[in-house]
Amino acid sequence: MIESILNHKRTFIIIAAFAGILGCLIDLGATYFLGNRIDGYNQFKGTMSQMGISSSPVAKEVAICWIAMGILIIIFGLGIRFAYEDKKETMIIISWLLILYGFGEGLVSGIFPADKAGESHTWIGIVHNMIGGVGVTAIMIFPLYILKVIPDFKWISIIIFSIGLIGIILFGIGRLVTAPDNFLSVYKGSWQRLYVIDYYVYIIIIALNMLFRVNYKNS
Repeated sequence: MIESILNHKRTFIIIAAFAGILGCLIDLGATYFLGNRIDGYNQFKGTMSQMGISSSPVAKEVAICWIAMGILIIIFGLGIRFAYEDKKETMIIISWLLILYGFGEGLVSGIFPADKAGESHTWIGIVHNMIGGVGVTAIMIFPLYILKVIPDFKWISIIIFSIGLIGIILFGIGRLVTAPDNFLSVYKGSWQRLYVIDYYVYIIIIALNMLFRVNYKNS
């Protein structure tokens, strides 16, 4: 009975780890390949949300990819808590941070598209920005809690957190600045991609560590 439960946990951890990796790759791939299908869209200047606005030629594809990413990251969040059970209380927080990110930046962003730049705000766009902001905040502090669980990842966690924070700050300033020729405003798409890639690299590293722990314990 106990052996059966342990085997089910190992299986779920493996599924969750691959879900986390796949979720990151889907979002990154969708951003690049679908972005290239939009006439006049510049990957360095345009935000990722602009790809999903209702008037976008790839709006449906982007929505599907974001929803898929959200579901996969939520599965990753549910499974990660079983990979590091010796830190149960901290893992519950980490699990919820990942679930919030998957829900906010994945499911909600896919279901509620952003408003087109320059147009009046709609309730759908407000939901997109607010819940998406919760998701970004959750993933921003995610490395700080991993620090408590995987001490060997201290420096990489600090580096990931620092790069992500810089990207989020630059992106936030870029959105607030209205001058059309301001460097931070013009390249806000770059700042957003900076912190997104930063956190996805981190999630993939954590997922690989989960797989290593499962195989190590099983050997």
